Amino acid sequence: MTKLIPSTWTPLSSLGRSGPVSSPAGSASVGIDGAIEVRDTEGRLRVRFDGSEAEIVTEGELAMTARSIRLEAAEDVTVVAGRRSVHRAPISWSSMHATWCKRWGTSS
Repeated sequence: MTKLIPSTWTPLSSLGRSGPVSSPAGSASVGIDGAIEVRDTEGRLRVRFDGSEAEIVTEGELAMTARSIRLEAAEDVTVVAGRRSVHRAPISWSSMHATWCKRWGTSS
């Protein structure tokens, strides 16, 4: 599993930094009420992490790209879509053939 924070991570407070950290594009990360928040150039909340929960907010498209992505939950996973939800996965020939044989009563 990929670690989000490298083991060499140093708290900003130990570097003498206590205020917001700004990116060259103008967004900033700040500590508020024990959480880390990333805000865009207009001050809108985009990411919030409080040590146990994380929230990502975007008005556009959120893309996660990796060789493998795993969503894991101890209880429930809910997907809510305003229009449609699409799931794609390759189908192996053997599973497609077995489904065909079961449906149409032919031998495998």
